[in-house]
Amino acid sequence: MYPISEAQLPTAECPTGTIPILCNNRQENISTKNTDAIGTSQQQEVAGIKYFDDIYGTQAAVNIYEPMVKHHWDLSGSWIQIENGPDVIGAGSWVSPSFSGDSFARFHISWDPKTENWWVVYGEEKTAIGYWPSSQFSYMKEMASKALWGGYVQGPTASEDSPQMGSGHFASEGYGKAAFVRDIQVVNEDNMRVIPNPVKADPGSTNRRKYTYEYYGHNPNGMHVYYGGPGIRVALVHQTPGKHQADRKQELSQSAAQAFKRSWHQVRGVVPIGIWDSGVKS
Repeated sequence: MYPISEAQLPTAECPTGTIPILCNNRQENISTKNTDAIGTSQQQEVAGIKYFDDIYGTQAAVNIYEPMVKHHWDLSGSWIQIENGPDVIGAGSWVSPSFSGDSFARFHISWDPKTENWWVVYGEEKTAIGYWPSSQFSYMKEMASKALWGGYVQGPTASEDSPQMGSGHFASEGYGKAAFVRDIQVVNEDNMRVIPNPVKADPGSTNRRKYTYEYYGHNPNGMHVYYGGPGIRVALVHQTPGKHQADRKQELSQSAAQAFKRSWHQVRGVVPIGIWDSGVKS
């Protein structure tokens, strides 16, 4: 397995009235364009939680790693997303060599332009990054019908020779090794942030030999799940646990439950992200 470091997203201060501009290591200039969100025709694997309801926004805290992406045109993301039909908005961290020109984790936003204002906010202070007017959307003018929280890989070889997802560790390895999404909340019709209804949640993985999910649940701060895996390179050594492994898994489950009760400030590289309609109340 490749060694992985937990990454901090870079921060920058800009003069009042200005905005940051993407810098990258690619030689050619990158024109402004929309990037593909989950749900394209490219090869793809996903692990995390799908959620089906009337959704007026969502927020979650994700911890950021730099997974190994072996092929230039593939990507690996830690992600939150809402959608309705073909209209999609997503935000999170990507490692995407073809887009960024390197293998560092970078904050990305994806959307479908053929689709009140949808705001993207970032960080502890919920700093507004920007918004899309409802007029830009065909099916998601007021609400979404589906959300996704977790990780995904995508690209021409994402299923054939899959990159790492999350930290590169299986979800069963728990706190300190596996990637997670925590403090997941959704915005309801009253513009209040609430814990998602577990009955409408569907945790899972498209390929559990490569990527897994574990310790799905919720507490007063929101829903949570561990996710990720090494991809194709060491998938064949992931076996069904025996008795010893089962005992160890129980220990990990207990420690994971305790970890999700901690403040996100205590975990280096955890980033709160939100996507919601205007007028959301605390």
